[in-house]
Amino acid sequence: MRPSNCALCPMGVVKRLLLRMHMSRKSPHISSATIAKLISQGTDDPDAFDSLMTQWNALFELQAGLGERSFADVEAAALSTIGATSADARPALVGRKVAEMLETFESPVFLVRENGKILAQNTSAVQAFDLSAEASLGELPLDLEADVPIADAIRAALAPGANSNETTLIRAYWSTDDSPLTLSIIPSKLLVEGRGEALVFVVDARWKTAATDLIKREFELTKSECQLLAAFLDGQTTQDMAASRNRSHATIRTQFHNLMTKMGARSQTELFRNALSVSQFVDKVEAIADVLRHPHRKRVNVMRPGGRSVEITLSGDFNGQPFVFINSTVNYTFERKIEQIFFEAGICIFSICRPSTGDTDPPMEGVTAIETSAQDIEAVMDQLGHSKFFLMTSNLTIAFMYRVAQRLSERLHGIIQLAAPVPVKYQHVEDETVPWAMGMVRAVKSHPFMADFIVKSGVTAWVKMGPKAFMKLQFMKHKDLLHRVLQPEPMAEHYSGFNAFTAQGTATMAYDVKSSYHDFSDDIRGTSCPILVVHGTNDEMFPIGPVRKFAADFKGRVSFIELHDAGWCPLDTHALQIVAEMTAFAKSCDA
Repeated sequence: MRPSNCALCPMGVVKRLLLRMHMSRKSPHISSATIAKLISQGTDDPDAFDSLMTQWNALFELQAGLGERSFADVEAAALSTIGATSADARPALVGRKVAEMLETFESPVFLVRENGKILAQNTSAVQAFDLSAEASLGELPLDLEADVPIADAIRAALAPGANSNETTLIRAYWSTDDSPLTLSIIPSKLLVEGRGEALVFVVDARWKTAATDLIKREFELTKSECQLLAAFLDGQTTQDMAASRNRSHATIRTQFHNLMTKMGARSQTELFRNALSVSQFVDKVEAIADVLRHPHRKRVNVMRPGGRSVEITLSGDFNGQPFVFINSTVNYTFERKIEQIFFEAGICIFSICRPSTGDTDPPMEGVTAIETSAQDIEAVMDQLGHSKFFLMTSNLTIAFMYRVAQRLSERLHGIIQLAAPVPVKYQHVEDETVPWAMGMVRAVKSHPFMADFIVKSGVTAWVKMGPKAFMKLQFMKHKDLLHRVLQPEPMAEHYSGFNAFTAQGTATMAYDVKSSYHDFSDDIRGTSCPILVVHGTNDEMFPIGPVRKFAADFKGRVSFIELHDAGWCPLDTHALQIVAEMTAFAKSCDA
């Protein structure tokens, strides 16, 4: 991402301010309010998030030297920033239905604003370009002809008076090797008072070899018509086609009309979609291969009262002992090797998408997300004939899991928390190594408005940057973890969880972050079944020290397993041991 011009980014300025405050201790013109203003300028800049946390933590480091301070001015600035940004903000994501429609396309496709800002994108786009939600198409690694900015091309396609049924095809080139591709811009909402939206498809010219042969056979096209279709998909107009072939425009226009008729297209938009649909048939080979790579995974949807849909992914032995996994921001599906271990152990993991995440509809009016999630889980288990089961989660979904567990008390054998935080009363700043976690612990304990600010800015940064960039930022000091997490297969599963959590917005994500850094001890006491806690001694996000204190306090109920040398993603490195502990725990619960 390009660096911002905001005052926050030049860290030298902030460091000089802090140093001057520390050294002189008598600068009436430099207050924490000044720094709060600098912090507030970073809420819309994900590149500034690390600097933001550095500044907030630096204030605490200097507190002893500055004397007793209330930090009220910092909190006031944070509260003001939250109010201002939330009042002006438009939802970054556009809901499950749009996400569903985008996912029907195998090629990368974006729903964008007139300025190129991304409102939604399909999985193919995420995997191909790694652009975060709310990024801009201007960040794509490609160049348009004549160096026209993508935003200008989109505005031109959305101009008042344009035909909303027509497709604008633009020739572009990859920045890496200058190979050609096509951008197809289909208006969704024409410009009204300077605002509009469009669908932007990225069609790589290299797809055409197999797909064109299929189209030729399917629609009985001539060789010339196939060439015209290929030129059309490369962004050429009929005038361009005529010039490149030394033919009259009238002749080419007639041939092109015949091509559209054979393919059943009444407009260029339909022609594009028809051609793309055939190319997607060819691409389905890869989708089928992905299914074959995951023989122990199955995705289903269950209908609930009121027409609600609930998304479920089963992993392992589909007839095995049931463990219900509540999806988190980074964990929803599992790598193939882990699914194989589940299968061999005779267990089935039911990853049930929570309300308003993935393909699961929001709760019905008047019913909370926690109540709805508990009801969804019971309905799924009833349908499959499981009277009792285990409930498990990892990472930031821990508080939500215990609140759901209270409503499932009669159905649970036990509870499993894997690499998850513990109530904040057990957490101390000296234990933390990740800047965000350190700032959250400090804020939650005594500065609640600042905690809300960190949640908002942190979630915004996470969404804008995407999982890959955000993990690089948080774990830059943990090279071994980064190398492991950034491998293609683990990263694909992290994106699966991230996409499921943000498909309908960021409210659930923010709820999890905030609730995980509060004291949810009473929610744990509200459950009565045994608890298995599995945690790595080298966990970079949630250090082992606080987890040990928590396990000691609940030693009557908690079976505590420390995984030597395991980090934040222990399933990646210790799956066999973890599954063995799960099965042993199940036997101890007389399941």
